[in-house]
This record gives sequence, C-alpha cells and structure tokens, in this order.
Amino acid sequence: MTLQEYLNSYLTKEEQQKIDYINVSNKNLTSLENDGNLINLEQLWFSNNKLTTLKGIELIPNLEQISIYNNPLEDISDLKKLKNLEWIW
Repeated sequence: MTLQEYLNSYLTKEEQQKIDYINVSNKNLTSLENDGNLINLEQLWFSNNKLTTLKGIELIPNLEQISIYNNPLEDISDLKKLKNLEWIW
C-alpha cells in the first residue's frame, strides 16, 4: 500500500492539506507515492515499513523531520530534494 492509499482511507484531500505531522510507522507501506496534498506536512514518521526508495518525497516540500529507520532502503538520494529538511532518523 502506498502512503496516498493509506491517507485516502482516513482523510479527505482538504484534511491532507492541513496536517503538519503524521505517524504511519508499522503500516506495511511500500511507497511514499502521494498526490501532492501534503503541502503543510513538516514531520513524517515512516519507520518499520517496506520502503526501498524515497521516490515521491519531493511532493512534500515543507518536510523538516523524517523518521525512516527500519526500512529496506536501497537509495536515499531523493532526500537531497528537500530544502527544509533538518532531521533524519
């Protein structure tokens, strides 16, 4: 399941645009794929999932903190696209 699929099952597009923090750890998510609705998201906890890449993270432009530990990541180069990123766990 992608991040967007998970969010759509709980939040409307308008609600997604308002959130600034979300914890989706331990949800067996496989992708950060999203529709670009997370325009105000500053903190993302995504630990203990099944991410292999961070593709789609560039659509979360205001992200300042991300927790991605315990994912089978093969490539983290997409983190360079985040200009506001201050903290990675």
